[in-house]
Amino acid sequence: MREETIFTAVSMINEVDGLSVVSLSSLYESAPQQIDTTKAFVNAVCKISSNLSPEELLDECQKIENELGRVRLPGLRDRTIDIDILLYGDISVSRNGLEIPHGKLRERGFVLVPLVEIEPDIVLPPEGVRAKDILRDIDLGKYWVRKISGRMVSSSSSKM
Repeated sequence: MREETIFTAVSMINEVDGLSVVSLSSLYESAPQQIDTTKAFVNAVCKISSNLSPEELLDECQKIENELGRVRLPGLRDRTIDIDILLYGDISVSRNGLEIPHGKLRERGFVLVPLVEIEPDIVLPPEGVRAKDILRDIDLGKYWVRKISGRMVSSSSSKM
């Protein structure tokens, strides 16, 4: 179910006017961080092409989350889907509840591992450090990350 929700979200992103999925990482299971749950999380990173503004992209991502049953409650808790905008080209944004690059990107192995899989030499703004160098220096410790599924592309999507 968790895996299917990710694939459904990616398909929905791909159907938004002005967005096109370029690539999707493998799926990774990881230990939950900063949240009280016993469930492991399933994560992936999706690279898209966009002609939307960062704010418009955020609006579209939140619409998709809502359609997939996301309920926004205070605090960190289990949720059906969480779509984060990690990067938007080489720009940095901090306004209207939007932070790009994502504020915790550099701390989260469960994000960096799939990001480096699909973009091994990606450089993170504003300081220009490579994601794979940050990942190499992270101590994953109790926050393990493991691949559970190879990359999959839906043949039913007209834009992929």
